[in-house]
Amino acid sequence: MKMHTTIAGAALAVLILGLPALAQAACPRVADAAISVQIVDPGPRVTSTKSLEQINVMAGSHGLLRNGFKVLGMTSIKLDTGVSVKYQGQPVGGGICVSVNRVEVKFGLKDHHVSVPREYPQGGCHYNVVMRHEMAHVDVNRRTVRKYADILKNDMRAALRRAGAVAAASMVEGQNAQTAVIQKVLDDISARFNAELEKLHAVIDQPGGKYAAAGQCPGW
Repeated sequence: MKMHTTIAGAALAVLILGLPALAQAACPRVADAAISVQIVDPGPRVTSTKSLEQINVMAGSHGLLRNGFKVLGMTSIKLDTGVSVKYQGQPVGGGICVSVNRVEVKFGLKDHHVSVPREYPQGGCHYNVVMRHEMAHVDVNRRTVRKYADILKNDMRAALRRAGAVAAASMVEGQNAQTAVIQKVLDDISARFNAELEKLHAVIDQPGGKYAAAGQCPGW
């Protein structure tokens, strides 16, 4: 399975709380940031417009289902992560303490595409076997997105709790420090998500496994 990952740029909404300056330089404790994760899952788009040869070129020998050296179908996804962050700043001494007030994340599948060769008529044996195989991959993708949406929410809350309020010379400097914390969580989740998908898809693609095509239809 070829995995295509895109990360949307973060849209940052800033809230500065203009409170009186504090005598001490240390940042006070702050309440936990509110974290929300919206799952993006439009469902799979199934097409049969490409030929078997075209699908093999697209798959680059990494297709989901093989007969000899031929890829018989392909499922592809684009992982989409968009983030909106609200910061708050509290003047302390000659600087400012910057914390995260709210993080809203969209996490999921921007595109989920199943390609079945046009040589296999809908309803026929070859089409049905390929679809059964590809839908197994689709199910893995959708279940794993939901799993990692929960992990993302928990990991983001924990990371921001550890970071707390950051002492900085300016609001922008503090925002940059907090943004780095958020981005590290997103990068880590993306890497773990893709690594787990690779393992789960490899089980489905295992020769002689539950979803193998060999011997299922004429010519296979």
